[in-house]
Amino acid sequence: SPSVPRFELTSGSGNDPCSVNGSADPPISYVAPGFGNYSFRLGEPTVAGFGAEKATFSFVVGPSDTDFTFMYALVIQDAGSTHTVAEQPYVSLCIKDANGNNVPCGCFRYTGGPTLPGFYPASCGSGTFYKPWTVVGVNLASYVGQTLTVEIENDNCIRIYPCSKLIQPTSIATYDDHRMVMAFACLVMKFESITIEN
Repeated sequence: SPSVPRFELTSGSGNDPCSVNGSADPPISYVAPGFGNYSFRLGEPTVAGFGAEKATFSFVVGPSDTDFTFMYALVIQDAGSTHTVAEQPYVSLCIKDANGNNVPCGCFRYTGGPTLPGFYPASCGSGTFYKPWTVVGVNLASYVGQTLTVEIENDNCIRIYPCSKLIQPTSIATYDDHRMVMAFACLVMKFESITIEN
């Protein structure tokens, strides 16, 4: 089951410590303003290293849900120039229909980097930035009566270094990162002495 700090309902007053940078920049409050008493946080706060989290939830679109409005805020790190865009941390949100198709204007993805529009310098580490609460509206009028699924995902950076020789038997740690499993899947099928952990 989901556990703190990777999945957490936040409540009460106060601001995320990463968004309090000593300037007049708008902070991220624990609860999205005007959206109830709780917010959902996905990911580890101010923890260096690795990790990936994904949350999904489904709902049936009713007549009163045609103008689906939500808020999001995020903290992301620029892993630096030694990381390609594909190796940078990312955060994504996508609303999908029952066939797995993206709902128009219902998806976005932010990838870590030094120049992200609408982001402010964060106070929780070098090269870290945050985007304050942002309102999004998606028109779901053509989906009334249908089940839609919201997928929220974040992933830390990944850097793979080639080795000069494969030592067998080998065990590969994935650190709960699905990209590691996918990267080594074909190799595992070819060499029986290789195992994937986690």
